[in-house]
Amino acid sequence: MIIDAHVAALAAALHGPARTKARMLTEVRDGLTDAADALAATGLPADAAARRAVRDFGAVADVAPEFQRELTIAQARRTALAAALSAPVLLLCWRLAGTDGGAPPHA
Repeated sequence: MIIDAHVAALAAALHGPARTKARMLTEVRDGLTDAADALAATGLPADAAARRAVRDFGAVADVAPEFQRELTIAQARRTALAAALSAPVLLLCWRLAGTDGGAPPHA
């Protein structure tokens, strides 16, 4: 089906957190399917309705940059959260190990 092929092409063009990407692609597929169903309800043959829905949505080259931007933001948030959560653990480990980051010993 043309909608599945379009979503697969978009998936191949995107990189980022798997769950976020999967959620985005599900929303795209559902939206395209809904649009094609609405067009078919007007009397347009199903294949033509799907092609028109995909055409109206936009070519992968046109829409992928915006989707990639969202995935990049999601990845940056995940990285920032991981860093924020690991910094206190690292500081605690340094304290337990008896090191203070290379400062000279106290007299």
